[in-house]
Formats: sequence, structure tokens, C-alpha cells
Amino acid sequence: MVRRVCVIGAESTGKTTLAAALSRELDAPMVHEFGRHYSEAMPDATRYRWTDDDFRAIAGAQDRFEDDAARWAGPLLICDTNSFVTVVFQEAYLGRSSPEIDAAARSRHYDLFLLCDPETPFAPDVTGLRRDGGQRQWMHERYVDYLADQATPHVLVAGDPARRLRVATGAVAQRNAHGWPARHNGALSG
Repeated sequence: MVRRVCVIGAESTGKTTLAAALSRELDAPMVHEFGRHYSEAMPDATRYRWTDDDFRAIAGAQDRFEDDAARWAGPLLICDTNSFVTVVFQEAYLGRSSPEIDAAARSRHYDLFLLCDPETPFAPDVTGLRRDGGQRQWMHERYVDYLADQATPHVLVAGDPARRLRVATGAVAQRNAHGWPARHNGALSG
């Protein structure tokens, strides 16, 4: 049974950097953030008019890639975001989210969440879509609320990249030392 460790956080808080470093450090496969590829493939992402269909496509692909990787990965899979991250970006770009995407995202199971601190120095992406400022704190608060509704443990990762990696590997090691909870029909127990 594969254990899924999911890295989430506001825009440009180092999710991909942390997920890739954790993947290398633990010699575990990583599922990349599909939304990044989707937006980077656009000729001019800053002028694009986003639609609900875009976010459905992104969330669906993220879930499919993750589930496909879980079929052959093991014992650990590192996920650079999840489909709930897509829900938050949909809210940021469109001012609303789709109830069906939100419900599907909340029904997915992870064994550990790593929440990236919004105080991480901002680094712009190549699309020009992401901005530093109040939106990062708003997104962080959305993830804190989401994690409060999950039965999955989570750890806030902050500081420089080396410290963030130490905290993340320590959290995974702690889960290994104390045993991962058993799953039955997708629900946590034990």
C-alpha cells in the first residue's frame, strides 16, 4: 500500500522545490503539479480567460496522474499539490469554486500533508500569473481550514530550503516510526 505525502500551500511558497527535494532525499517518486504545466503551455497566460472547465480539467488530470503513479509507486509517493489546490486557484481566479471539484478533492486520501509557510520569500513563476501580497495569506488560510477538516496529520514547513527539507523528512520519519494509520475502504482508522 502506497503512502501519499502531499505538499500544499499558497502560490510561490516553494511547494515544487520542497516536493522535488523530498522525492530525491527519500528516493520516492513524485507526482508533479499539473496546473503548472497547464498554465505554462499557454501562449500568454496573463491574458487568458479562465473557465470552470479549465479547473475541472486540471483537477481531473492531477487526480488521474496521482492515482496512476500510486499503482506502481511504493511504499511512498510525494504529491506536489493536490486537486484541492486547484479549488483554491479557481476561487482566486474566478471568485468561486465548483462544488463538484471541491467535493471530489475533499474525498481523496493522503497520509501526511506538508503545508508550506506563506512567509517563504516570493519567487515569481514564468507565466506572470502569481503575485506577492495578500492573496498568499488568504490562500494559506484556505489550506489551514481544509486541513482542519481532514483526519490526516499535517506539518507546517518554514524557513530556508534546508530547514524545510529537514522538517519534511522528519515528519515522514515520525510517521514511519509511529506507524501509518491503517485504511479500510478509504477511511482512516487505528
